[in-house]
Amino acid sequence: MVGLLTLPGEGLVKILGCAFMGCTAATGHLEFPSTLTDIGDGAFWHCTTLEIDFGTIPVGVRAIPQYCFSEDAFAYGDAVLPNVKSVGQAAFRGTGITSISFGSEL
Repeated sequence: MVGLLTLPGEGLVKILGCAFMGCTAATGHLEFPSTLTDIGDGAFWHCTTLEIDFGTIPVGVRAIPQYCFSEDAFAYGDAVLPNVKSVGQAAFRGTGITSISFGSEL
């Protein structure tokens, strides 16, 4: 994949595991649609050129699976994840994230 990665707007509910793993040619700023509820294991693992704003992870997302954002050098921001109930192994390893806030249920 080369170029700007744009996810569909409203209506997208699931991103499959490893969907964009190793996608080093996609550039630009990625925001998640508000309808997203499920992100698969390693979905964005090693996306080293894609800017991912953790502040846009929708409230419907209940789990951040293992390796979901690992090694995403341009992933940034303050992740506020009030409804996340589980975080998998190395989910945020190697990112530029500055802080993570969870709800009381984690």
